[in-house]
Amino acid sequence: LRYFSKHLFCQICSQLVQLFLKSSQDKRFVCEAAEAALISMTSWIAPSALLPKMQPYLKNRNPRIRAKASMCFSKSVPRLVSENLT
Repeated sequence: LRYFSKHLFCQICSQLVQLFLKSSQDKRFVCEAAEAALISMTSWIAPSALLPKMQPYLKNRNPRIRAKASMCFSKSVPRLVSENLT
């Protein structure tokens, strides 16, 4: 189970750039689906593992990607605090 979750995490991280690109498109359906996947990912993956992977996208030159990355980052930070308290 540990190998599976680690392998799955690596796969998701490699798809992170695609999700940010898709979520910043003009096509509404594609954008909404990618944004839903990003929100789901931020609630499923531990913030301590996900936040370092998202950090480079906060400085991306595309303002839409920066906006989506900051939205995901802001949703993960409160979970990081609660994760550290337990």
